[in-house]
Amino acid sequence: MPTFAIHHVNFHVAQPLLEDMKNFYCDVMELTPGFRPEFKEFGYWLYADSIPLVHLYEAVGNDVRQTGVNSVFDHVAFYCKDLKAITARLERLKVPYTTVQLPHSGQFQIGVTDPAGHKAEFIIEP
Repeated sequence: MPTFAIHHVNFHVAQPLLEDMKNFYCDVMELTPGFRPEFKEFGYWLYADSIPLVHLYEAVGNDVRQTGVNSVFDHVAFYCKDLKAITARLERLKVPYTTVQLPHSGQFQIGVTDPAGHKAEFIIEP
């Protein structure tokens, strides 16, 4: 059973930030809210076509995770298409971003930061 792709990324978010996170991933990454099973905690599943790539769920009570500490998680990256459309959308939304073209593959990496401070990348083939 070989592993070949990331199924989804799950963000555990305090309620005041949940809508901002949903809006960011919908507006910036062009994901769409869709079906989510009925879990105890409120949240969203955000889809690219039929794939629920980003899961957001509400942190409740003492379930808030520690922040401001060193961690091994650095960023999440999404394969995307259309470099010009992505940069135009980021500029229209006034989302700061960085762009790097990798010399070995020619891929472009566009880096953004979501409302919770997580780094995310668009990976675009040349």
